[in-house]
Amino acid sequence: MKKQTVTQERTKIPVKLILVLTLLCAVSVLSGLGLFKLAKAESLMIKNLYIEGNTHIEDSDVSRLLDVNGQSIVTADMDKLSRRLFISPWVKKVYMRKELPNSLAIRIVEKVPVAAALDKDVIYLVDENGIKLQRLGRKPEELPVIKITGSNKKAYLEAIKLSLAISKNPKMRGMVEEIDGTKPEDISIRINGVPVYVGFGDFDRKLTSYISLKDEIVKRNIPVDYIDLRFSHRLIVKPLKGDI
Repeated sequence: MKKQTVTQERTKIPVKLILVLTLLCAVSVLSGLGLFKLAKAESLMIKNLYIEGNTHIEDSDVSRLLDVNGQSIVTADMDKLSRRLFISPWVKKVYMRKELPNSLAIRIVEKVPVAAALDKDVIYLVDENGIKLQRLGRKPEELPVIKITGSNKKAYLEAIKLSLAISKNPKMRGMVEEIDGTKPEDISIRINGVPVYVGFGDFDRKLTSYISLKDEIVKRNIPVDYIDLRFSHRLIVKPLKGDI
């Protein structure tokens, strides 16, 4: 029996392929080093913030929240930076872009206050969701004061919706002094000291009805105790001391 010899052939890697792979590795390393040096370059460190759209939140607050001191424009994470600004209750939307070599352009869309809310003898501006925006030292001239506490959630949210309807009605804006009530069905507004019961829902129709009714009351010079708009098919005007 003859002895069989098994021979193994080694696969030869072309010299050109080795050179190409070596070159690619070298380029990758050099690129990494270059990018590192680029990110650390003093000329690319963020130095300027161009801010627009902010009325209530100060430029200094924007700068403090972003905290970009020592950050490179190359590696700055725009999504992360944008999220930092939402710590402020005033911020509704943020648009940011890089401007080489060392600046950020920032446009802020702020929330619009629709009312003031009284909470433990302190007045706050609130947005259309009832979120507190800013503490006030006194009652604002153009906005109604909600005297329903946030603990009475259903009535409070209805009062916010009513405030929004008032703010969108140019004939009602600045007319309502306060919004009060213990339950949604008891919600009332006070205008020139006169309570006007509006209840909950269908606020646009009720406010329009009040405007028409007010003109008639003024025309006839009727002293009014209260007005009730809660019923869809009738308006109730209670004359003061039985006068008509």
